[in-house]
Amino acid sequence: MGHDATPPTPDGVPLLGNGLAFSRDPFGAMESWARHGDVVRLEFPGRSMYLVTGPELIEEVLLDSEGRFTIGREQRETFSGIEDDALTANTGDRWRRHRGALQPAFTWDGIEGYGGRMTERTAEHVAGWADGERLDLHHQMRLLTLHVLGDTLLGIDVEGDEAVAMDAADALVARADPRRFGRLLPGWLPTPTERRFERRVAELDAYVAGVLAARSSGDGDVCSVLPAARDRGDLSMAEVRDTLVGLLLAGHDTSAVALTYAWYELSRRPRVRESLASEGEAVADDGPPRSEHFDDLERTRHVASETLRLYPRRGRATGRRWSR
Repeated sequence: MGHDATPPTPDGVPLLGNGLAFSRDPFGAMESWARHGDVVRLEFPGRSMYLVTGPELIEEVLLDSEGRFTIGREQRETFSGIEDDALTANTGDRWRRHRGALQPAFTWDGIEGYGGRMTERTAEHVAGWADGERLDLHHQMRLLTLHVLGDTLLGIDVEGDEAVAMDAADALVARADPRRFGRLLPGWLPTPTERRFERRVAELDAYVAGVLAARSSGDGDVCSVLPAARDRGDLSMAEVRDTLVGLLLAGHDTSAVALTYAWYELSRRPRVRESLASEGEAVADDGPPRSEHFDDLERTRHVASETLRLYPRRGRATGRRWSR
C-alpha cells in the first residue's frame, strides 16, 4: 500500500463498528483484520484506529525520528494511576527532559559494568536450581529479571520484596486485558479488578518511596540519578517516582516474558539449543560472557530477535497513534 492510499476497513456492525468483534475475541479479531493489509482502519464507537502489521511499517513507527507518531490515548488510559508522569508515558519535550535526566546512568562505562553484574546475578540464580527439579519457568525468569534490574540499574537488593513489583505488574495486566468486561465500564467504578489495582499500586508506591529515601545521589545508577535530577529542578518528585515504577514494572515483566518464550522455543529445537551453548563456550572461552563478547554472540542475538518476532505481543501491550 502506498503512503497516499486509503487503508481498508474490515466489515463491522452498525453503531459499534469493529468494536463488537474486538470485544468478543480481541486477538482473533486482530489476526483476521491483519489479512486485509499491512495497515487497516478500524472503526470503534467515537474513534477511529489503525492496525499496523507490516514489518517495515512497524519499524517506521517505532523508529520514527520526525515526531509523526506518539503515544496513543489507549496507552495513557492503560497506565493511568501508575505511570502518569513516567518517561514511558510521555512524548515531546517532556520525554526529552526525562531522557536527559536518565542519561548519566547509561554511559558506555556504566553499561559495560551492568553487563558483568548481569552475568554474575544470572549465574547465582541458576546455581540455585537442582538437577531434575521442575520449575515454573516464567516465575523464575521474573525473579531473575527483577534481581538483575535491582542489582544493575537500580542499585538495590530486591531479595524478599519481589512480590511487590510482580503483584503490581499482574494487577496492571489484568486491568489492561482487552477481554475483561470491565474495560467497557468507566474507570471510576470500583470493580474488583480496579480495587486490586489500586491496592497493588499503593504497595509499590510505598516501596519505591522507601527505596528513594534510602539511596544517596552519587552512585551513578538510576536510583541515584533520578533524585539528583529532582534536586536540580529537572524533574518533579512525581516524575521520579513514576519513572522508577515504570522501570520496575516494564523492566522485569517484558524481559521475563521474552526469556520464557526463548527457552520454550529452544526446548523444542535441541540442535539450536546445542549450537547456542557451543557458541557461548567458544566466544567466552568457557568463562562467563561479558559485554565485550556481544558482537561475537551472533547466534545468541538471532535467537533473541527471532523470539521477539514470533511473540511480539505477548508482553505488556503498548500503543501508538497513527497521525498525518
